[in-house]
Amino acid sequence: MRRCSPPAVRPAGPHWRACCLAEQRELIVANTRDGLTAARARGGVGGRRPRLSADQGALAQHLYDAREKTAQQIADLFGVPGSTVYGHLDEATTVPGQPRTDPSTQMQPTLCPPPEIGFDTALGPC
Repeated sequence: MRRCSPPAVRPAGPHWRACCLAEQRELIVANTRDGLTAARARGGVGGRRPRLSADQGALAQHLYDAREKTAQQIADLFGVPGSTVYGHLDEATTVPGQPRTDPSTQMQPTLCPPPEIGFDTALGPC
């Protein structure tokens, strides 16, 4: 990287340093863009590699949509954080959250014991 050369006549005050830093920033941005263009020409895409492969992402999508596993269980299966699993799920095709069972078949909490057990006379009848 080339250094910022002071002009023949240096401006008074701290503005010269600001101009120099702005010029260096422009050089850094231009070099970065050139590097990315060269990498694309060589077939590079840039960015970080995904933690899950395409097959793992498809399996995670299937398990999540079929309600076989939660996102955290899928994350534990692949050894990645839960946020990684959510990042690989396709928002357009992901089924919105639904209960696993029908709420009418779930047991309702009760204060009375079942009839075959009976009740304690000190508590009174249910």
